[in-house]
Amino acid sequence: MANPDQAPPATYWHTSPIRRLGQTALFLLGSRAAFGVVNLLAAAVAVHAVGLAAFGAVVLCHAVARLVGETLRFQSWQAILTFGTPMLDRGEGGALRRLLGTTIALDVAALALALGLLMIFAPMLGAALGWPPAVQEWVRLYALAAIFMTSATPTGVLRLIDRFDILNWQHALNALIRLGGALAVLGLGLGLDALFMVWFGAAVLSGGWMIARAALLGRAMLRALPEGAGEPRPEGFWRFVFSTNLSSSVSGALLHGSTLAVGAVLGPAASALYAIARQISDALAKPAKLLAPVMLPAFSETRSDAVGGAPALVSRTLGLGALAMAAIVVAVALGGDLLLATAFGEEALAAHALLFLAATAAAITLCGFALEPAILAARRADLALMLSLSAAVVYAALMVWLLPSLGLLGAGAALLAHAILLFTGRLVAARTVLRGRAPFSQPETA
Repeated sequence: MANPDQAPPATYWHTSPIRRLGQTALFLLGSRAAFGVVNLLAAAVAVHAVGLAAFGAVVLCHAVARLVGETLRFQSWQAILTFGTPMLDRGEGGALRRLLGTTIALDVAALALALGLLMIFAPMLGAALGWPPAVQEWVRLYALAAIFMTSATPTGVLRLIDRFDILNWQHALNALIRLGGALAVLGLGLGLDALFMVWFGAAVLSGGWMIARAALLGRAMLRALPEGAGEPRPEGFWRFVFSTNLSSSVSGALLHGSTLAVGAVLGPAASALYAIARQISDALAKPAKLLAPVMLPAFSETRSDAVGGAPALVSRTLGLGALAMAAIVVAVALGGDLLLATAFGEEALAAHALLFLAATAAAITLCGFALEPAILAARRADLALMLSLSAAVVYAALMVWLLPSLGLLGAGAALLAHAILLFTGRLVAARTVLRGRAPFSQPETA
C-alpha cells in the first residue's frame, strides 16, 4: 500500500493514460470488492440485530441526509479533473490554486444550504411520513453527517493526484465501523438508537479522515508547483460546473429519493428491502462508479483524433462491460434468492424480483461506465445534463405509476427502464461527440 503522505512519482504523469487506467482499475476493483462484502455483512447483521422495519428507519434517515447533501452539492471534483489535469501536467500552480479556491467556496456554500434545509425540514418530513419521534430526532442529527458524506473538492484533489488508495481506505473504514458496530449492537442487545449511532459515526469518522488526508496532500501538491498569480479561469467553467452539478443532483435525487418514496408508499420494512436490493446490485456494478472518475482524466489527456485514442478506449470498455453485464445477470438469476435468504432471512425473499431487476439495471450502467466521462471530457456537460434529466423524468413517472400498484416490483421496473434509457442516450451522444473529433486534451482559456 502506498504511503498516504507521499505523492506519486513524477514519471507517473508521463505514462500512457490507458496503461495508468488499467493499473488504477485493477487496484480499485480488487479492494472495493472486499469492502462491498463487508458492507453487505454489516447490513445483514443490522437486520438480525434490530429487525427489518427498524433497520428501514436507519436507511430512511441516511437517505434523507444523502438526498439533500448530494442534491445540493456542487460536483466540483469533475471540474477539478477536467480543468485541473492539464494545469497539473503543465505545472500551472497559480491556475490550479485558483481553481481549487473556487471549488472549495462552492462546496462550503452548498453544504451550508444543505445543512440549513436538513435542520429545518427533515423532522417535518419524518413527521409527515409517520416516523416515530425518536427517529425524527435522529434525522436532525444525521444532517451533520452530510458534511462528511458529500465532500467534493477533497475527493477531486485525491483523484487528481491519483491517490485512490486513500479513497479506498475511507470506504474500508466506513464498512468496518459499520460491521463492528452492528456486531456490538447484536451481541449486547443495544437496540435501534445504538445502530443509529453506528451508522452516523461511520460516516463522520471515515469522511473526516479522508478530508484531512486530502487537505495535507493538496497543500503538498501546490507547494511543489511553481508560484504565480494564476491564469484566467478556463472558458466554460461555470457552464460546466452548473451542468454537472445539476446532472448529479438529478442522480442523487433519484437514488435517495426513491428510497424515501418506497418508505412513504409501502412502509419502512419495504424501504429496507429496497435498500438491501440496491446495495447488492450497486455492489455488483461498483466498477461503474469507481472507474468513471478514472476515465475522466484519461479522456482529458487523450485526443479523439489520436490513433487508438478516445474511440478505441470507449470501444474497449464497452466490450469489457458487456461481459461483466452478462455475468452479473446470470449470477443474480441463479443465486439471488439464496443470498437474500441466507444473509437477511426468509422475509427478505420478497425482494427477489426487485433484486433481479435492480441488478440488471446496474449491469447496464456498468456496461456504459465510460460513456459519460467521454461526453464530459469533450466539455459537453450540457449534453450529459439533458440525458440525465430526460431519463429522470421517465423514471419519476414510472415510480408514480407503478409503485402503488406493483409495489417493489414496480420500483424495479422503473430502475430498469431508467438504466436502458440512460445507456442508450449516452451511447448515441458519445458516438456523436467522438465522430465530431472533439479536442479532448486541449485546454480552453478565456
